[in-house]
Amino acid sequence: MQICMMYLSPPSVHLPPFWSRYRAGLARRPQRCQGFCYGDGFMTILSFMSHTASLMPESGGVLSVGGRLFTMLVSFYALAVAIGWVVGVFIMMPIFDSGAKWFSNSARRYLRLNDSFIGHLLNFVVVMTLFVLVVFTPLCAAFGGLLAIAEGAPFEDGFLHVGGNVVVIALYDMKPKSAGGILLDFISSVIGLGTFSFVVALIGALPFSDRCTDLLGGKREGVLASVKFFFLFFMIIMTVVCAAL
Repeated sequence: MQICMMYLSPPSVHLPPFWSRYRAGLARRPQRCQGFCYGDGFMTILSFMSHTASLMPESGGVLSVGGRLFTMLVSFYALAVAIGWVVGVFIMMPIFDSGAKWFSNSARRYLRLNDSFIGHLLNFVVVMTLFVLVVFTPLCAAFGGLLAIAEGAPFEDGFLHVGGNVVVIALYDMKPKSAGGILLDFISSVIGLGTFSFVVALIGALPFSDRCTDLLGGKREGVLASVKFFFLFFMIIMTVVCAAL
């Protein structure tokens, strides 16, 4: 267990714009752990931070136990920044709350939904479905088509690859090789993650989410009430939703 454990301590650096200097500092650790060049270490960290698998170096990536432990910590941090931080910023913006209410009220008026729980549920499903069709589908089609052209691959391969980057799930095993394809892959991942965070925050701000929290006791004070809400929501409600889907 002497493999690079001395390099697993978290770096004491700030987070400048575009994370370039931060990634450069992080890159030294997998470089030392794995024995490959600094550029491979930089690209490995950049791949995790931007959730772009095509940036992973051809040397095989992280192999040692110490390197994998460190990249796991980087992945947790990347998710916290790319999704958690961005979602939190969106939710705190006053215009975002107004926009969420406008979308919700517009859907309710158009579909003539009442103010009941079922009405809010249908409103939630409609808004979520519309955003998937209107926002994510064109985004994946545009970048996926450009990526397919750059790589000389079928359109559906590029579409599924970009869609997988957006939702942080590997839907298709495609690794761009050309410089243009790698650049498009990186740009689509960054824009896709920002869009995904925006939609997550918007859906979370819908009245249905507030109504569910209220009905399940999430707004009650006390440790016992919080534990009960956690159990009901994650162990029962989410299980039923996953089984239904």
